[in-house]
Amino acid sequence: MRVFRFCVLWILLGLVNPWASAAPDANPLGLTSDEQAWIHHHPVLRVAVGAYSVPIEYMQGGTLHGLSAEYLANIALKTGLKFVYVETETAEQRTNLLRQNQVDLVSSVRSAGTLPQTDGVSYTTPFYSGATIIVTRSKEPVVFDIEDLNGKVIALSSASALGPIIRSRAPQSRVVIGRSTEEALEMVADGRADVTLGSEASLIPYLLHQYEEILQISGVATGLMSNLSMAVSSDQPVLYSIVQKALAAITASQANDIRASWLAATEHGALSLSVVAGYYAHELALISLAIVLLIGLAWQANRLHKRAIRSEREKTMFLAVMSHEIRSPMNSVLAAVELLRYTTLDQRQQHFVNLANAGANMLLRLLDNVLDITRLEAGQLKLMPGPVDIQTLVNDVADLHQLRASEKGIALTTQIQPAIGLLMLDESRLAQVVHNLVSNAIKFTSTGEVKIKVSTTDGDDEKHKHLEIKVIDSGAGISAAVQATLFKPYSQADQSYRTSGGTGLGLVICRELVTLMHGTVAMHSVVGTGTTITVSLRAAIASESDRLPATQVPAALISVHASSSANSAAHVLIVEDTPANQEVLAAQVARLGCKATVAQDGATAIHEFSAHTFDLILLDCHLQDMDGYTLAATMRNLETERKRERCPIVAISASTGSAHTERCFDAGMDGVLSKPIRLAKLEDVISLWCGVEARPLPDAQPDHTDFNSEKIRRLMTDDVTALLEAIVLGEVDLAARAAHRIHGAALTLGWEQMAEMGEQLDHLLRTGEYFEDEEFSASVLRDFVRCWHEVDRVEQHEK
Repeated sequence: MRVFRFCVLWILLGLVNPWASAAPDANPLGLTSDEQAWIHHHPVLRVAVGAYSVPIEYMQGGTLHGLSAEYLANIALKTGLKFVYVETETAEQRTNLLRQNQVDLVSSVRSAGTLPQTDGVSYTTPFYSGATIIVTRSKEPVVFDIEDLNGKVIALSSASALGPIIRSRAPQSRVVIGRSTEEALEMVADGRADVTLGSEASLIPYLLHQYEEILQISGVATGLMSNLSMAVSSDQPVLYSIVQKALAAITASQANDIRASWLAATEHGALSLSVVAGYYAHELALISLAIVLLIGLAWQANRLHKRAIRSEREKTMFLAVMSHEIRSPMNSVLAAVELLRYTTLDQRQQHFVNLANAGANMLLRLLDNVLDITRLEAGQLKLMPGPVDIQTLVNDVADLHQLRASEKGIALTTQIQPAIGLLMLDESRLAQVVHNLVSNAIKFTSTGEVKIKVSTTDGDDEKHKHLEIKVIDSGAGISAAVQATLFKPYSQADQSYRTSGGTGLGLVICRELVTLMHGTVAMHSVVGTGTTITVSLRAAIASESDRLPATQVPAALISVHASSSANSAAHVLIVEDTPANQEVLAAQVARLGCKATVAQDGATAIHEFSAHTFDLILLDCHLQDMDGYTLAATMRNLETERKRERCPIVAISASTGSAHTERCFDAGMDGVLSKPIRLAKLEDVISLWCGVEARPLPDAQPDHTDFNSEKIRRLMTDDVTALLEAIVLGEVDLAARAAHRIHGAALTLGWEQMAEMGEQLDHLLRTGEYFEDEEFSASVLRDFVRCWHEVDRVEQHEK
């Protein structure tokens, strides 16, 4: 019913439209020869159109729509002209473009009553003229004239020409400008404005489709007509005449057809998805793009998060594997060097042995530093506090560095406050901190001295003390700019210092360890004078109960093994699957005057353990058929079932960390011996658990002293064959195990390229990447086989 009332009102308003009912001249355009020539030379016109003048005109999909578009199409049909549209936002922009000759025609200019007077612009006779209607909210009172708008907020579109008239006739009103007719109506609907005015042609379609029951026509502005004209530059009189003639030639019937076509083509339903998509194609495209970008960013963030977790896991796994793989061959190197020192050597040979020993120890320290910083960053390193004699600890560190300081011609001194007592700290980590600081001080000091100064003060209660350790050197000093970078991983003081070696991790580890102890590290350095690094810690005073060693072995347990081994050489079962390590460990045990039995896997170890009695078991935790933890638990169960005497089991593994240690003890082991195994460590273990005084025998020539490299080469041939067969059959675990053995054996034999290839295959197989990129994996395997054939050919030739 309401739609019907609007339609009736539309017809009545049409009756007051003089141009709608006028009968223009129906004669042809009657263009002059000058006008025809002008069209011939200017076939295409640049037309300025409004971007927000819906429904009078609007661009959609690169095409102009609206009432002005219908009239332009009629002009084009009558004159043969073509139009290129220049989209603008405001009426002022369109006028300026016309005056600057950047466009030839403005398609629609709104005016109220008389035509505007603008310098340099000529306006055509209005091609549309209609009543100006007043629109308010449905519940507001009726407004009949503009004077009734005083005190109200009036919303107008930016293209409206009514602003000056309203300010003149309703001076107490306030005008707000919306970008478009639709925005002006929206401000009225949501209460930001009280009323809007405009031509019925621009407002009624919206009222019918969008704001029914919300907005209403409150009245008609008496004597105020809303006109639409076209505009041409005053410098173009011929074009003005052509446009005037074309508009004047439109008949009443044609005008009705234009209006009908315009109304049929114009969509206003805000609730229609097609209309929304048409009017807001640009905005919807931006929103869609934003949604796609958000989805893409979320997916990318999730992918990066998973990649970071996987990368961290792979890095941790890589470091753990590398620790195991490096320590295993290093065990062979260090043990062999130690055994070599007990043979008859001349002075030059002894010097080379000492160099090899020092280099191997340096490599282990670098490995430990990298592992420590990784654990610290991952929060996996845990402190194990115990009673520490600070004076003994500092003096021991100083003693270790005295020789190096003497070689450089500098003095290394200590100044320790007496009667410090025992403090509860992690002794090994505190020693590591002091060792790193003293090592750095000596490294970068050429003349003068390095001093370790230790003092304590009373803590905040009687159970604690504040410990301060200073390492003072007279070196070259460090500038403030360089100091800011020293506590970053892999940073060093100066490029020139790189000749002294190091990874740049020492100070980083010191800071992280001290922070873990809830302490601080401070540096004071003056270029040309020296550097002082101060470590400050709050430590608990050790009580009497703390003074008993946490790792003290019950005397009763030791006495059992002492009584059984005191009168004979200790019998040691070595459970190790790597041939090189079997040879080395057996030689070390024999060197200490003990008997060794070697088991290459878990099954053999269980058989030997069941058939014989041993005084000590050295157990590798990574075997082929079972892990050492399971094997230790199995041995403990056998002891219980057969009511046998408990045999000490000590883990020998390249694995490190508290988690590994806990697993060892949970499985029933009695101790942990990390690879590489030094002769002194092995001597202490045998003396402790077997109750014998193990001493190196300088003249002993045990059966296992000579390493059988030919035997190892044959075993490697079997492993290479097993690796290739396992890959062909898709047996990933078997292939990875064979690659792992090849890697270890190649390192022991000094086949560096072979070791690298084995390590790469081991990594690809264990991570599952081998079967993901078949082309790359096939290339790696071809290189591996080629390398093996070359190594085998050389070895055979040398034999």
